[in-house]
Amino acid sequence: GLSGCVEHPFWEDLGVDPCWFICQDLLHGCHKFFWDHPAKWLAHVIGTKELDNRYIAQPKVGFRHFSQGISKISQASGREHHDFQKSILPVIAGADGAEPRVIRAIQALLDYIYMAQYPLQSEDMLHEMAGLLNIFHDNKDVFIANGARGDMEHLNIPKLYALPRSIDNAHCNGVSINFTTETAEYLHIPMCKDLYNATNCCQYEIQMLQLLDMNERIYLHSSYMGWI
Repeated sequence: GLSGCVEHPFWEDLGVDPCWFICQDLLHGCHKFFWDHPAKWLAHVIGTKELDNRYIAQPKVGFRHFSQGISKISQASGREHHDFQKSILPVIAGADGAEPRVIRAIQALLDYIYMAQYPLQSEDMLHEMAGLLNIFHDNKDVFIANGARGDMEHLNIPKLYALPRSIDNAHCNGVSINFTTETAEYLHIPMCKDLYNATNCCQYEIQMLQLLDMNERIYLHSSYMGWI
């Protein structure tokens, strides 16, 4: 069954379905799902060392070059998720274990994730996204057959079953890019990590708040001076 299930969920007596107002998050629902699951399946099918070597051999073309491979990355950022997805399909092409069904499943999943990020989506696009998910589901059993799932004979993964919510959300609430947490996650760097590094690490909370206030005052003053 699905992991994380409880007998009586918190929304049991709400009278509404939370899936309609808690929208699909692209960062965790798509990018992190691909990193945590399909990426590991591919590493098993192709071989971790072979996958690393193929990434190391890639030319530098304008986005992140995984010069040490990907197996040593313990915690990937959203940017690394994006750059990994940009290159994974050509990287695995021709590898032993990358049989046609594997390629079809991964290609369909990547196409779906990319289309889910579009700032504008038509009914035709949403219909195409549903078709891409069908292609993935038609081929996903290959990851059970080739042992990528280990001793688990199923693909009951909550984030996998939540993928179609991007289509439903687009109909009811707008495109998924409006609800991604990538922007908020990125702000952890300039508004938390960088500020902490600027403190003396003693009673840093007050110092961080003072720095935020100072930065805002500088920004407002600069904006005013530019306006006049």
